[in-house]
Amino acid sequence: MKNNAVKLEMYWCDESAEVRKLDIRYSKVESIIYTLDRLEEISNENRVINGVLTGINIRRNTFELNSEDGIIKGTSTPETLIKISQKLGLEIQTEMIVSTLKTDNYVDKKMWYLVDTLEDKLNID
Repeated sequence: MKNNAVKLEMYWCDESAEVRKLDIRYSKVESIIYTLDRLEEISNENRVINGVLTGINIRRNTFELNSEDGIIKGTSTPETLIKISQKLGLEIQTEMIVSTLKTDNYVDKKMWYLVDTLEDKLNID
């Protein structure tokens, strides 16, 4: 890709039938290959997390949730973020996917993806 100055564009549908897109510019190929070569294991886990929704950035598709485990920062779809935006500052129950990446030098990185809020919302007195 780099030698021929080829740009790669990929489109796919995820499990929720949403169209995703990935653009890879040829100038970034070396760093992408280096990063992928260092990954040894990726594991995904579905989790239910309770916490106070403390931030949403719809332009960047990010959120922040203050849970009992600390502050969780992650990504989601714009539709999900718009749906929960009225809950800013409130305690919510969420369904999340946490992806744990392990590299060859034993460094773990967690990435959080907010799937949705659960129907049986928490009642706060």
